[in-house]
This record gives sequence, C-alpha cells and structure tokens, in this order.
Amino acid sequence: MDRRRAQIARKIRARQRDVDEKKREPLPYTYHPGPEEMQQHEPEFYAWQQAYKDEPKRKKQLQHRFLVQWLSALFLFLIIGMLFQADNPRLVPVQQAVESSFQDHFQFAAAASWYEENFGSPLPYMPEIAGSDETVEDPAAEVSYAAPAVGVIAEPFSEHGRGIRLETIESGTVEAAQGGVVIHAGASETWGEAVAVQHENGDESWYGMLENVDVGLYEHVSAGDVIGQAAVQEGTDKRQFSFGVKEDGEFIDPLDVMTFE
Repeated sequence: MDRRRAQIARKIRARQRDVDEKKREPLPYTYHPGPEEMQQHEPEFYAWQQAYKDEPKRKKQLQHRFLVQWLSALFLFLIIGMLFQADNPRLVPVQQAVESSFQDHFQFAAAASWYEENFGSPLPYMPEIAGSDETVEDPAAEVSYAAPAVGVIAEPFSEHGRGIRLETIESGTVEAAQGGVVIHAGASETWGEAVAVQHENGDESWYGMLENVDVGLYEHVSAGDVIGQAAVQEGTDKRQFSFGVKEDGEFIDPLDVMTFE
C-alpha cells in the first residue's frame, strides 16, 4: 500500500516538473503594430462593422422618405379633388390650368432635339443613327410633312374637323409623315386603333383606323418609318385610314401643310 502511494506521488511530482518547465520556456515572437499602423488599418478593418451598424439607419431614412412622398402625393390628390369639387368662380382659372396640365403632352421631341443640340448625343430612348451628319433643326421651324401613304382622299377634313380619310392605292402600309416621338399607340375613342407622333416643334400627326400598330409608346420614328397598316373596309378589299395634323392644340386640314398626288 505504501509502495503504491509512493508511485503515485512520484508521478504527480514529475507532471508538476513538466508544467513548470513549459511555463519557463520563452514565448514565440509576435508582432504588435504601433499606434500609427493601428490608426492606418483600423478604418479598413472595421469598415464593414460600421456599414453593418449604419444599415438600419439607412433603411429608416428610406422608409421615412417614402412615407413623406406618399403622404405628399395623397395630400396633393386630396387638394386637387377638393379644388374640382368647389363651386367658386375664383377657382375656375386654377381648375382650367390643372385640367390643361393633365391634357397636354410633354414635349418629348423638342426636349430630345434640345438635348442633342447641347450635349451631342440623343436621349436614352432616342436611337443614334450611325454615320448621320444631319444638323439639328430649330424645333420652332415649320415642319414639312410627307404623304403617309400613296392614296386618294375618301373623306375631307370638313366631314369631322379632325382629319381626312385616305384610301390607299398600292399597299396598306402607313408611314410616319414626319419624325418625332410616339405619344399614343393603341386604341382611341375617336380614332380607333391609332398612332400619334409628336414632332420637334410640338405639333402632332395622328393616324387612325389602323388594322395594326407597329410602333410602341415613346418610340422615336423618322419620316417614312412604317407605323402601322390601314384597315380593310368591310365588304371590300380596299384599305383606308384617318390622318390628322394638330398645330397649337387644334386640328387643321392636312391639305394646308401638304399635298396628296
């Protein structure tokens, strides 16, 4: 029994000596950066932590901005609604101005021409024509129209006061009478399936009674580009379409600005 105790005591002392020797061994060399190096690398090391901390703040700012914009739009909508519900003669000019602003189209073609003239390249929705050396014309200059199709007049302007009706002779292809931006493409209450092109000076050309429309809204077209197909008249094999020209917000007789031969 005493021998067993002595063995255990020797093992304990040997283990203790090993531990003491390891404690006395020198520690491996480690590099500790100085204060200047710490200041230099600390922003890079902790940048992600700062970004992570700022993320909730940015989300709150975006939410606040969206809420403010939504409330502003709602407030404006309510004000306009109350304005049109009010029966006050003094508010009539304001009502007319607001109504006019909703009815008038933005001058896309004029804006595109001004941008190209001042900055040398068209707006994103305007395709750049490779190798074109054409000079930018004055948007205020008179727009010259080309015949949208080869045909004869089937109905004069005086019939409806919006445009003329053309019966095509060759194909039923309808072309843009002048370049500009498409401000309407699709169904219209008065024109049927129609296309409207706004030109650089703000004037518009309208093409109605189409069988199909081959251009999209806000697409840029040049004179002669195909915009649609004239519709076949019921009971015949003839194709017809309506054509109108709008100047200063009023439709005029197309024969005043162009000829059909």
